[in-house]
Amino acid sequence: MRESEVLNGGQIEGIIVIEGIDTKLYSSLKKRYPHLVGIDVSDPTIPTISYDRIEAARIAVNHLVDQGHRDILFIGGTGRSGEFEREKRYRGYKLALDQAGLPLKFAVYTQCPVGAG
Repeated sequence: MRESEVLNGGQIEGIIVIEGIDTKLYSSLKKRYPHLVGIDVSDPTIPTISYDRIEAARIAVNHLVDQGHRDILFIGGTGRSGEFEREKRYRGYKLALDQAGLPLKFAVYTQCPVGAG
C-alpha cells in the first residue's frame, strides 16, 4: 500500500512522527489526525519522546560486541547538522568501538528521502 493510500484511506487512528519530517506534511498530518506522538519533534503541542542518541547507539554496538561481532557497519545520514561526524548516533557508534578496542572499519553515509521505498 502506498503512502498516499494509507493517509487518505481514513484507516489511521494514530501516528508516530519522527524528527526531520517535511514541514508541509507535518502540518497536514497534525490538522488531519488528532492523535500524534513525536519522537524528537520540537513541538510543545503534542506528546514527545526524546532519547540520548549517543548512548542508544553505544548500547546497540556493545550488544553486538558482547555477541562476539567485530566488524560492525554503521549506516546513517547526517541528521539535522548536515555533517556526518556530528551525527549523535554515529558518535555513539564510534565511542563504543573505541571503548571495545575495535578499529573503525565501516561507515556508510546515506540520506533517505521521505517516502523512499
